[in-house]
Amino acid sequence: MEYPERMAKKTLNLGGRQVQGDVVRFKVVEEPWCEYDLEDGTKVRLKIVVSEVIRLEGVYTDEGDPVYTVKSSNVMSTEVPDNLRKAPGTAKGPGSNPGHYV
Repeated sequence: MEYPERMAKKTLNLGGRQVQGDVVRFKVVEEPWCEYDLEDGTKVRLKIVVSEVIRLEGVYTDEGDPVYTVKSSNVMSTEVPDNLRKAPGTAKGPGSNPGHYV
């Protein structure tokens, strides 16, 4: 992947102050799934999909490294044991019973 010579600029709100940043182009090297086995027998698979990386101008960690912000989405899938399933059409989804989901 070829990267452009100039990066786009973006302004972000960082703790109530406006900070300039450079949008940094990237290529995906690996997007592995993280898998978790829950005690109820459910298997949860998660992965993060990055959509944008911004390096903040003039903001550094205590170690002197530049600070980056990352825009991302979580992708999730589940394998649920039969004993936890309800028949299709009988389960109430999010919003049908406010406060039901935690």
